[in-house]
Formats: sequence, C-alpha cells, structure tokens
Amino acid sequence: MLGFAAAGGTMDWSVNGLGSGHGDIAQGGVYGATWLGEAYLSGAFLYGHDDLTTSRGVVAGGTVDQLIGSFGADHFAGRAEGGQRFAVSPTLGVTPYAAVEVQSFDADAYSEHDTGGLSAFGLNYAAHTTTDTRTELGARLDSVPLPIPAFGDGAVLVLRGKAAWAHDFSPDRTAVASFEALPAAGFTVTGAPEAENAALLSAGAELRLTPTIALTAKFDTLQSGNARAYSGTAALRVTW
Repeated sequence: MLGFAAAGGTMDWSVNGLGSGHGDIAQGGVYGATWLGEAYLSGAFLYGHDDLTTSRGVVAGGTVDQLIGSFGADHFAGRAEGGQRFAVSPTLGVTPYAAVEVQSFDADAYSEHDTGGLSAFGLNYAAHTTTDTRTELGARLDSVPLPIPAFGDGAVLVLRGKAAWAHDFSPDRTAVASFEALPAAGFTVTGAPEAENAALLSAGAELRLTPTIALTAKFDTLQSGNARAYSGTAALRVTW
C-alpha cells in the first residue's frame, strides 16, 4: 500500500505572559506498508515548512517595548515501524510492535526588531538544526468486528487500544543567541526539555455502518515525569 497526504495549518501560542507567537504551516508526506501474513512493515516521510513570528515584552526605565522576530523553518521527519498480530482469543488480537522516528527542525538565523526604542535588548539568533530520535516499543489490541444490529444488518463495531513505552534520545532543546548591542557576547538559550521516557496509551472504537462509511472515536494520552498530554478525535470516514 502506498499513499500521500498534504496539510496546511495555523497556530498561536503564549508562554505565561513572557511572550507569544504565531505560525503558518504547510506539510506534505508519503507513506507505505507491506504485509507478510500477519506481520507488517510500514514507513513514512514528511516535509513541512513553517513561517513563524515571535513577540515578547521588555520593560526598562519606564519604557515598555515589544521585540518581534520572524523566520522560516523546515521540518523533516521519518518513521519506520514493524510488528505482527497474534490472535489471543476468538474475539481479540494483540500486535506487538517496534518503531523508530527521527525528526529534524532546521531554523534560519533571525533578529528581533523593537517597536518602542529598546532595540539594545533585541536578540540575534544563530541558525540551528535540532534533530531528535525517538523509539517506541509496545502493543496494540483490537477486537474482531462485533455485529451491532441496532445500526443496520451490516453494522459492526471494532474496539482498539494501545500501550507503549517511548524513549527520547535527544530531549534537550537549545539555541545560541546574542544581544544586538553585544554581538560578540553569545550565550545559549535552553528550552523546556522533552520527556526522556513516556508511556503512550490509546483507546478507540470504529463503528462501520456500511463497507464504505464509518464513525470513529479515539482518545490518546502521553504520561511522563515532566509532561502530560491528552487528545481526542472523532471522525466520519467515507471510502471509495
């Protein structure tokens, strides 16, 4: 199986009143998978371009200023995964799997510009590339299609779940910067680190109303010592 995907998006963020930002994103990717009986091997590659703008406030000597920066960044990512499904009961299957994922974020050099006269506090950021490698080891669960007569003669329900351990080999985030007034005095800015080890948990259901129409819902969470994330999705899928 081969396929492709394309997406565009926009985002806004803020950091506890210390600054904010805006981003416009365009992405494209290709993926493929092959099966040998109940075993599978899949892979995907993505390229994305981000146009980003940052803004932070500075107060000095009674003067309030906004320092604004704008830059572009390229994002490359690849993932390879393999596993095999085993029937552990007439109605339940388990698929142990292993995956490796590599991402690279390549940001241009850029400078902050002031709007109120405090240009000396503006920062120059050097171009930098952040590369991160993450592995996953876990298992997926799935039920056989269960008939649901209330939604029609051909309606079936499939339940799914996942539990996995993720390990991040490059959790630190840094960038090299210098003040515009002191260009020779560079320093390293350290961002919030990613979790080195995390648990990935997922639960979902798919209600196939017909062979080509389905309703899906899924809940995902990441749990670690320094981060927690929760997400939920619901979709109507039509295939042809």
